[in-house]
Amino acid sequence: MKKLTPHTKTLLVSEAIFEKIKALYEDHQQTSPHPSIVFFAKLEAFTVSVYAPKSEKFKVLYQGFNFDEDAALWLKKETNYAPSKSHYGSDEVGTGDFFGPVVVTASLVQDKDVAFLEALGVKDSKLITDATILKIADQMTGRIPHVTTIINPLKYQEMVAKGYNLNAIKAKLHHHALLTLKQKVNLEVPMVIDQFASEEKFHSYLKGLPPIPHLVLKEKAESLFLAVAASSILARAKFIRAMNDMGRIFTVKLPFGASDKVEQFAFEFAQHHGLETLKGICKTNFKTLKRITDKLGS
Repeated sequence: MKKLTPHTKTLLVSEAIFEKIKALYEDHQQTSPHPSIVFFAKLEAFTVSVYAPKSEKFKVLYQGFNFDEDAALWLKKETNYAPSKSHYGSDEVGTGDFFGPVVVTASLVQDKDVAFLEALGVKDSKLITDATILKIADQMTGRIPHVTTIINPLKYQEMVAKGYNLNAIKAKLHHHALLTLKQKVNLEVPMVIDQFASEEKFHSYLKGLPPIPHLVLKEKAESLFLAVAASSILARAKFIRAMNDMGRIFTVKLPFGASDKVEQFAFEFAQHHGLETLKGICKTNFKTLKRITDKLGS
């Protein structure tokens, strides 16, 4: 067997691309003793070093093995997102929230849409305020083809009771949204999902279902693919409005997330409205509910 030899590749990138490199590798970031390195990441097979710019460009140095696919992302013409070619992308919202539904949106972005979306400021919804998300989503709705799949807490609980874990639920929702959208627009282009499981595991969740054609699973996809970023905004907007509608029924504002403050709110809600009512608007497999149940029983 031929022995692999480590190699290097040097790129010059804009500040916008540097920010995307940081987003892609932030989970692998380490401190570098070299004063001129402004970002350093160490992965299993290679390292990434970004040097402070001497002009307008940042120098990016890849060293090691099997980094060619990653480096190729930044070799394309620099737009805010790479690649800029037409693609579908899907993203989910609500999986980490105790209250509310799980929402998955799939969108199609074509070359002609890039300037429009960048002018709107489309990027990962986690980097945008909810007020701005609602405005951008309204402007995208009539222009960008998309499909949203939403399951309310009761449907979510039904799937959990059937033995589906969270990743299996997400996989099925992404599958449904993407294939429904493809059926509507009938365009053969890559389909990108922000990777949340290994490729083998992902396909196991969809056993018996039609395959997703031209599938690309990529970590941090919402920072790399414009359709995934657009979907993250559209899904977040749908989630916000669903939470507002649900809260209005009880004349409360339901909190996002699953923090201690959310748990305290949920406990007081259960005291006032009853535990069974709480179960109808939350994800009952969260440990939050068991703690609340224990408190109510004490």
